[in-house]
Amino acid sequence: MPIPLPSAENRFINRTNSRKQNIAIMPKRTLQPVKKPNRPNRGWLLTLARALQTTLDTEELVRIFSEYTAAIINYDSIHFSAPGSEIEFQKGELGKHSCHYDVVLHGDNLGAVHFTRNHPFSEEETNIFEDLLCNFVHPLHNSLRYEKALRASMQDALTGLRNRASLDHNLAREIQLAGRYSTPLSIIMLDLDRFKAVNDTFGHPVGDQVLQAVAAEISESVRDSDIVFRYGGEEFMVVLSNTGLVGASQLAERIRIAVENGAISIGKYEINATISLGVASLNGDENAHHLIEKADDGLYQSKNCGRNRVTVIKDTHHEPLESPTKHGTSQA
Repeated sequence: MPIPLPSAENRFINRTNSRKQNIAIMPKRTLQPVKKPNRPNRGWLLTLARALQTTLDTEELVRIFSEYTAAIINYDSIHFSAPGSEIEFQKGELGKHSCHYDVVLHGDNLGAVHFTRNHPFSEEETNIFEDLLCNFVHPLHNSLRYEKALRASMQDALTGLRNRASLDHNLAREIQLAGRYSTPLSIIMLDLDRFKAVNDTFGHPVGDQVLQAVAAEISESVRDSDIVFRYGGEEFMVVLSNTGLVGASQLAERIRIAVENGAISIGKYEINATISLGVASLNGDENAHHLIEKADDGLYQSKNCGRNRVTVIKDTHHEPLESPTKHGTSQA
């Protein structure tokens, strides 16, 4: 039995569209006759509802919904996207005719479901889609709320970067992937120089804005494949998949220069921040603890040798590639 919607406004906005195509440029394709669908009965809808209650993973939820929907109505493709989210699901080949639903609950747009095929959808089929979506809307609402809460738990509230809990999860995964595919993995650990003096001189609200500005500089300096974390306090970490020591040290130096050259204007103050960095790569059977320990030791050596520099640790003995020089990077 379909789950009733709370009010008339919480309906699915259905937009069907049959797009005219130029036959001369369309590849020829044999069209199969579409059977008139049987309206799903109460028992079948109850089975669908139970299946949709088995997961809080939105992508898996849409996959289950697509399989049950395809058992009732023939279509070539399904596409789902949630507004303001990276969640997107697509399956099948785009057809000429489309049937689009905006899934709305209590005025909240949960996402858009888009069906296509090379035959027009009948009115009866669109009615069946609505019956199926009635069973989909509440599980979708629950999964999106869960994933939003999960993302929030993995995000640093001040800088918007991923937090320490997210680092533990992602670094373990990256180490596993590096071992499986024999690819390099490096990390950069960095720390603001003399940050306590900033807080003591200008106050903690200004210090928070400095952290936000430095976090933005780091994010703008890295590649799309790199992941930036706030490690704690004024410390940050960058995880670089498929990157060796040379590439990691070059990126670390680029970050250092960007922060040094980026004057931070906060009200009547203009603050020039610098950072010290340590770089390390995964060797052999090292785990996350060993890798972080090496990068942290490189950071400590950068601090100990005058700050505002990069130190690259080459092995498990925590020896730098060469003695770090002021405003520079120890290179291989």
